[in-house]
Amino acid sequence: MISYLLEHNANIEAIYDGKTPFLHSIENGKISCSKLLIASKCNIHKEYSGMNALHLAASCIHPESLKFILELNQ
Repeated sequence: MISYLLEHNANIEAIYDGKTPFLHSIENGKISCSKLLIASKCNIHKEYSGMNALHLAASCIHPESLKFILELNQ
C-alpha cells in the first residue's frame, strides 16, 4: 500500500495523530515502510511531543525499530 501511495505522490510529511508516516512506521515496527519513506526523502528528524524517532523506537514494543534507528545513525 505504501508503495502505491508513494508512486501517486502522497504527502510523506502528512501529520496524523500528531506523527508523520515515518514516525508511525517506527512506532509500529514497519521497517520496510520506514525504508521506503527514507528512500523518498522523508524528514527523519521530525518530533512528536518532544520525542524523535529514536525515542519512539526505544519506547515501543518493536525491538527491530530500535535496531533500525540505531543502525541508521551510524
